Amino acid sequence: MTGASRGLGKAIVDALSSSDWIVVAICRPPLRPSVWKSAEDVQTVVHDVRSDDTDALMAVIGQRPVDLLINNAAQGAKYQPLGSVAMAGILDAVDVNAAGPLRLVQALLPNLLRASDPLIINITSRLGSLSAQARGDFSDLSTSYAYKISKAAQNMLSVALAQDLQVAHSLGW
Repeated sequence: MTGASRGLGKAIVDALSSSDWIVVAICRPPLRPSVWKSAEDVQTVVHDVRSDDTDALMAVIGQRPVDLLINNAAQGAKYQPLGSVAMAGILDAVDVNAAGPLRLVQALLPNLLRASDPLIINITSRLGSLSAQARGDFSDLSTSYAYKISKAAQNMLSVALAQDLQVAHSLGW
């Protein structure tokens, strides 16, 4: 579970660990002090999803099957009007919101494939919906280009993963 130290991520960790799941809570440094409801069922790993180094995570997970991967970590940027949009903010948001989940799936793929019925959940946003944006559903919101673009990329990642993992499952990988 990425983005586990606060907000929705912390609530999901608490709910899963209270329901007898063994949870690996992935939190970005510096780690904010978190008190999990069922601390004995939560293992915390300090990891930034922008990093390719997953050694600490893999040391905790080892060869165990991973039944559920929740990619919740997210990055946005402050709204800036067209003409002053910072490219660094867009690239950082895409790195966290789209490349980060892909990095985790790739690192955990052998563990996911060891599970009997693995599930990947990418927490996205309606602001990444191309059809909703094209209809103007959110035109009254001052949402950053970085957030909208990166969440649209995450939505496409989710579709691509679903297709590839369906093929992998049907081949018995």
